[in-house]
Amino acid sequence: MGHQRKMEEHRRLRKVYIETRHSYGAGVYFDERKNRYVRYSVGSQRSRGKYLRNVANRKVRRSNNPSNHGGYRKVYDYWWELL
Repeated sequence: MGHQRKMEEHRRLRKVYIETRHSYGAGVYFDERKNRYVRYSVGSQRSRGKYLRNVANRKVRRSNNPSNHGGYRKVYDYWWELL
């Protein structure tokens, strides 16, 4: 990863931190020990991600018009639930 890309990532994390630092469920926090911004992630809570995958799969299977290829994403996109 290049220097320019890392600086852009740092800028975006800082922007999200400034916008959400006083709100409930903020998107980014500043870790003083590591001296950097860290994005909150649900990925560490594996049970939540697994639950959402199961819900998404159930909704896709029970939909009236199942489609091939990537059409399942239109039925239920659980990625946005994780964020």
